[in-house]
Formats: sequence, structure tokens, C-alpha cells
Amino acid sequence: MKSNCLIILGMHRSGTSATTGVLHLLNVNLGTCLQEAQEGVNPKGFWEHLSIVEQHENLLDNLNSGWWDALPLPRDWQKRPEILPYRERLTQIIQREFSGSPLWAIKDPRLCRLMPLWLDILAEIDVTPHYLLVLRHPAEVAASLAHRDGISPHMSALIWLRNVLESERETRQKSRSVIAFEALLSDWHLAIGKVAREFKIYLPQEDADIVSRIETFLDPQLRHHSALAIENVHDPFMAMAIEAYDAILMGDNERINAIGVMFEQETTQYTPWLKQIGNLMTRLKASNERVLRAATAAQAQRDEVIRIKSTVSWRITAPLRAVSNFFRN
Repeated sequence: MKSNCLIILGMHRSGTSATTGVLHLLNVNLGTCLQEAQEGVNPKGFWEHLSIVEQHENLLDNLNSGWWDALPLPRDWQKRPEILPYRERLTQIIQREFSGSPLWAIKDPRLCRLMPLWLDILAEIDVTPHYLLVLRHPAEVAASLAHRDGISPHMSALIWLRNVLESERETRQKSRSVIAFEALLSDWHLAIGKVAREFKIYLPQEDADIVSRIETFLDPQLRHHSALAIENVHDPFMAMAIEAYDAILMGDNERINAIGVMFEQETTQYTPWLKQIGNLMTRLKASNERVLRAATAAQAQRDEVIRIKSTVSWRITAPLRAVSNFFRN
């Protein structure tokens, strides 16, 4: 019997972590070695498989791209020979982590850009895939990204459109469910019930202990930014993103297609500017990685000094060091 696989899709800061956390509490297998929670960013957890995220990040690096990129990836990128090792490693992770699991899920916002590769992977393994698209109002996403990364609403709207339009297009006509982050927070039972019905899967929503844990987990206070409280952003791409948000929730494919065409036409003039931003982000990432490596090495040296000073031999030789320092001075 085929296992059921849930692919959680959604733009960064859109509630995919909260959604996946709820599914985890409903006994959906997320694998081992998940990314730890981070206070001030995702205090309740990211629920992302570290090995899969690492492969995604390296793959995007290979394509001179990243999560922040609003430009399209190269045509047929998933067929390039240099992408084959990533495909093989991702397949191995899936087989190692989820073989024999009746219901499992993967969550990483980068999946929005990488669906062509994942559609090929899922077609080759013995699973029934379902695609859960989690939407959050683009103005709320922009406010969250501005707070976390200092990204402008204009740039956030471009990234939102790229991620959401691509993931919507790649999963249309497949087993897919669309929920809004706001709906999850206001009535998780109704939102998750809709997902279970549309995917024809069983989730133990009536279990009293599970219900209690989910209601503790879903703290509405974690939604720091509300579209109702955000001033109207006079930006054409933000207006386009808001229109796309409404159209996807209503399932208006004709309107979504029109927005997609308009988006590609309008972003053509931004290509040189977006490439410059991409180059800057790549250099910034490399710089941050160098700083992190240096900080890690320095911490390791400090830990080693503390370890040495705690040894018996260090304490025994303390008088000898004192005499040596006396004569040296």
C-alpha cells in the first residue's frame, strides 16, 4: 500500500511552520534531525528536515540563486547533469527517513521554487503525493520580512509572487489543498478538517490530548503582523500580490493566469536590478558564513582552554607556572 506524502508549500513567513507543527501533533511523520526553534523568529519550531534544507540551499547556490531570488530559475534546470547528485541525495533521504511510514510530510519554503525536481522524485517512489499550499496575506509577509531581514515591501511582494505563483502553477490539477494562515489560527479544526477531507487521509482531530496540545501550540499572539493593521502600501507589485492571494483562495485560475503573465512581463525590466541584488545577497551570505566559521573556531578554542584548565594536571602544575611567571617578569 502506498504511503501518503504531504508537501507543505508556502512563501517564507506565511505560516507553514505553524501548519506543519499542527500536522506533527496529529502524528504526521516529519523525520528525524529537525531544525531547532529560534526565539524571535520561530519560537515554536521550523519543523524542517535539516538534511533536506541543506540540499535545497546547496542546489539553489549551484543555480546562483537563493530563497530571496525573485528571478525565474533557468529553463529545464532540473534536467541539468549537475543537478542529478541533489536528486539522488534527496531520494536517499526520503527512502531512509520515511520508508514504511504511512503518512509523512516535508516542509521547506524553498520547495516553492524546486517543485519541478520534486515532482520527478515523487513520481519515481512509491507514494501518493498531496500538496498543501499555505497562504498568508502578502502585506503581513512583507511586514514580517521587514522585521526579520530588513527587506522592503516592494522586494517582498516580488519574492512572494515568484514563490506562490510558481508553486500554484506546478501543483494545479494535482491532489492539492489551499488554506490561509489566518483560517488556521481562527479555527484550526475546520482548516485541518478541510485538508483531511480533500486528501482523503485520517488525522486524529478528536483525540482530547492532541487537541489540547494543538491549542497550546497555536498561540495567536505569534501572529505579530495583521493585514488590517498595516498601512496600505502603494506599490504595484504588492497590489498584484494581494490580487493573486485573493484569486488563489477563490480558485480563480483564469485570473491567476492573467496575473502570472503580467508578473513576468513587468519583472523583465527589473532583471538587471534583481541580478545585482542577487550578487549582493550571495556575497553577504558568503561573508556571514566566514564570520560564523571564525566565531565557531574561536568558541572551540575557548572551550578547549576551559577544558585544559579544569584538568588535574593543570591544577598540579599551577605552582610551576607561578614561579616561571615570577622569573619571566
